[in-house]
Amino acid sequence: MAGLIMQQLCMNKFVSPTTGATIALAQFGIPLALLFWPGSPLWGRALFAFAIAVLSGLSNASSLKMR
Repeated sequence: MAGLIMQQLCMNKFVSPTTGATIALAQFGIPLALLFWPGSPLWGRALFAFAIAVLSGLSNASSLKMR
């Protein structure tokens, strides 16, 4: 939903709502990594954010198949 709102606000027809949402969730993964793994190195936070983004992409893909 957030990706769709951002796409409409920016009037960007070339970025799908799922791409915007994946980027937002990757950015949200950084504070989550700091919350759950406070002493994490930079690569650890990046890996955690990547995992969050991949999991969100998988859940988006599975929800699209159900439609």
